[in-house]
Amino acid sequence: MVSVVRTVKNTERLAQIALVLARHGFGEIVSRLPLGPLAGACARRCRTSGRRS
Repeated sequence: MVSVVRTVKNTERLAQIALVLARHGFGEIVSRLPLGPLAGACARRCRTSGRRS
């Protein structure tokens, strides 16, 4: 059970890092990383926050 919680926390942190990268102009790099669904979530969050990648 502990490993599942840790994995979820790590995934959330990775999504936060990808979002910050996209907000600071590195969206192209984030989109090329093999992040799977995280990359799409990051792009959606960046668009809805009013900032462009």
